Amino acid sequence: MENHNTLSMVLRKTAQEKQLSLREFAGILGVGHVHISKLMAGIDPSSNKPISPTIDTLLKIADALEIPRAEFLRQCGYIDF
Repeated sequence: MENHNTLSMVLRKTAQEKQLSLREFAGILGVGHVHISKLMAGIDPSSNKPISPTIDTLLKIADALEIPRAEFLRQCGYIDF
């Protein structure tokens, strides 16, 4: 599975489990709601290309969700251990 699809699944699942709206989730993550929407979709609708978040964005999300960084990156398919 490609990383952007795995990341989108993790984000959608987490938002659903916490019963948060997109804007609430974005606020917790400290990232704009439009950007989170794209990450959750896995595709940029304007270019129809996969979203490739920066490592800074990924680490910011992991910290906001209080998930150890390595664990979050593993869940999202960016590292394999």
